[in-house]
Amino acid sequence: MKPFKSLTPISRWLLRITLVAYLIMVHFGMLKSLDFNSLEFYFAFVYILFALLFFAGGMFSQSLTVASSLIIFILALYQLVVSFTGTITNGTVWFLVPISISLFFISSGNKS
Repeated sequence: MKPFKSLTPISRWLLRITLVAYLIMVHFGMLKSLDFNSLEFYFAFVYILFALLFFAGGMFSQSLTVASSLIIFILALYQLVVSFTGTITNGTVWFLVPISISLFFISSGNKS
């Protein structure tokens, strides 16, 4: 069976939209609190900032896509390692969403 190569650009944009929507939905509540003394506030700010840059990179620049994907990957991987308690929980699995999508775009950029 042959894959539908013509759907590749659409699937890349769906992955891009999914990552941006996921990061905004998960982290916007913390950003709204404006708690400047909280490390989570700064994580939320960086996540949302680079999610928006990641989306803009799809329209403008491959290097912007790769750089913002790298930052999202590093942040999510860091949080996964820090939150890992020795057992796999729902919380640890949820970090795999931004890790896997951002790793995909680090490796492929904006290629279609």
